Amino acid sequence: MGRERGCLGGPFRGLRPSGPFRGRLARRLARYGLAGQLLDDLAAAVDRFAASLAESADARHDHVVAREELKAAARRLMQIVALLDGLNLYRFSEDVALRTAWQRLRRLDAEPRPHGGAEVKPAA
Repeated sequence: MGRERGCLGGPFRGLRPSGPFRGRLARRLARYGLAGQLLDDLAAAVDRFAASLAESADARHDHVVAREELKAAARRLMQIVALLDGLNLYRFSEDVALRTAWQRLRRLDAEPRPHGGAEVKPAA
């Protein structure tokens, strides 16, 4: 992983004050009773947030790539099934029972799985 996309975390890195501005901000925060550690904690939180955004982008990218690979595999499988269909129809041309069985099997439809993972009961 660890691909650099630079599109999400970059804008948040500007929240980390540095140089003389950091000193002035720290003094102003201290005037209001806020700990000097606040700026370091804020910088660490911004870094964690930017890292989580990069991780999310990587996961989304991996998901898209996996989906395309799955589609390509499904297309290849359909080509193989079409080839088998032609071969088996020729092979079973003399045997009506086998040909009929193959014609029924090749038309089996998979039951769609619901998003929640519950079983689908076939219609009666």
